[in-house]
Amino acid sequence: MAPSSVGPLPTPAPTPVDPDAAFIASMLGCGEWLCPLERIWEVYMWCLLPLGASVVALIFVVFLKWTLNKRRVGKDIDIPKLDVLAAKVKSGSKAFLKEEYKYLSVFVALLAIVLGVLYIVMPVAGKTADAWDDGFRIAGVFVTGALLSAAAGWMGMMVATDGNVRTTVACKTGTLNDGLQVAFTAGSVM
Repeated sequence: MAPSSVGPLPTPAPTPVDPDAAFIASMLGCGEWLCPLERIWEVYMWCLLPLGASVVALIFVVFLKWTLNKRRVGKDIDIPKLDVLAAKVKSGSKAFLKEEYKYLSVFVALLAIVLGVLYIVMPVAGKTADAWDDGFRIAGVFVTGALLSAAAGWMGMMVATDGNVRTTVACKTGTLNDGLQVAFTAGSVM
């Protein structure tokens, strides 16, 4: 019986590797089993930590606003004219902000449309199946940031105008140091 010749076994075709995933894995220096852990840590560092810091900052601002609201106003020292003047200043600042936000909203809307179109045409993730919504997400995040910035500006202006009369009353009834403490409290809220 003649020996049968057995040739080399056929090698399986290589499986296609996602070049982005391979690049990220090589940059992170992780093997297949470690990458999910590093991704969870990355999500924690980039998302949860800033959100937690934001909550702490919000609690601090609420505390400062509460401290400012406990301070005396014009009617408390029998000078109601101070409260009338403060109300006029506050109504003027509201009118200013409304006018400013009218123009700013048009700018934000136009820029959100431009950003949306640009990132739909040239997505961040490249030409992949996951990239179809990049433009919508970026435009949405831009508008959200603009709305939060406008809200912070509105609240800051209201605190500043409330702080004006309280600073005046603190200087009138106490020392310059008392007035500075109220002014710095109001400024810290903003």
